[in-house]
Amino acid sequence: MPNDRCRFVIHKGKQIYLIDIEGLTPDQVLQQIPVAARDIRAQPPSSVKTLVHVKGVKLEERMNTELKELAAGNKPYVKLSAISGLSPLQRVVLNTVKIVTRREFHLFDEKQKALDFLAAN
Repeated sequence: MPNDRCRFVIHKGKQIYLIDIEGLTPDQVLQQIPVAARDIRAQPPSSVKTLVHVKGVKLEERMNTELKELAAGNKPYVKLSAISGLSPLQRVVLNTVKIVTRREFHLFDEKQKALDFLAAN
């Protein structure tokens, strides 16, 4: 069954894996994590450009742990990562994720700007 929240999209001729969790509840976000992990980890190492769009997502500790594990497990497969729609509090939490996972995330206020960046790099 296709998933409209976690999927590969083509933007300006480039393939990008979009995890669009905008407005989802914590339980709904947790349901998307294994989908994203399966799809990304099925790709060749260092080949996937990812965008996680998080606008309006309420943070809960149980989500943070799962998202950290997703980011760490995906690291070998990801070439470039962007995150869009972060609130100020989410930016603070993301700094912890970056430290724990040793991943670099490019931050954008808007999804479109993040897609443009990923397509150009």
